[in-house]
Amino acid sequence: MPTEHTRYSYKYDELTDEAKAKAVEEVANRFAGPWWDEHDNAAIREVLVYSFAEQLKTAGWDTYGPGDFPGIDSVSVVGFQVGYAPYVSFNGTLTRENAPGLPWHDHADTIELSGGQRDDTTRVHVAQVEALPFECTACGQSADVTYAYDGTAYTAHVRREDGLVYPDEETDADHDAWLLEGLPTYDNAALARLAEAVEEAVRAALTAGEKEYDYKTGAEYAKEWIEANEPDFNEDGTIF
Repeated sequence: MPTEHTRYSYKYDELTDEAKAKAVEEVANRFAGPWWDEHDNAAIREVLVYSFAEQLKTAGWDTYGPGDFPGIDSVSVVGFQVGYAPYVSFNGTLTRENAPGLPWHDHADTIELSGGQRDDTTRVHVAQVEALPFECTACGQSADVTYAYDGTAYTAHVRREDGLVYPDEETDADHDAWLLEGLPTYDNAALARLAEAVEEAVRAALTAGEKEYDYKTGAEYAKEWIEANEPDFNEDGTIF
């Protein structure tokens, strides 16, 4: 003959203090594990973008919250991880329009952000896009010079009719003096500060994302969920 067993369930307020602590721990662990889903990932992504926008002073950051912020024009999160080995990868272009809070340099017009879904970093490339016209004093040829900042110093890219020439490559002897002496110099320290400001903004965004993850997998959130949903527990505090 089968034996009939009776099981009793308890509401959170009916548990002992020890069982309540166990209940909160179990719910929090489930949110960090099997209950974590794409809605939670979307919430973390919203926090990452919003916090990044706050650092950049993107239009709307002080009007909206993470859930309804419309985003940063030309910038997106292409990969992130929180909880374990956290990282965030942003992709896109920063300008004076979508990132007015950065310490922009007179000769820096855009910042390229590059990262991938499986990339654990956001690479920052400060570019100067204005073409400066020059004329070679040796032969009279005209050229446009643009500059790209690689995180340490500017590299000049000289474009003329015969293609793209870099100062650190061999060039016609007639142009050597012009390339070496005619190019203007820039405040590389100021450009370094600009790149560092972007990197700090990325770190601040990641910190905010980690904080949101800690909240959504922590005791406070678990208690709020228990209060809102009133689940049943076993006497020891495990979920019924």
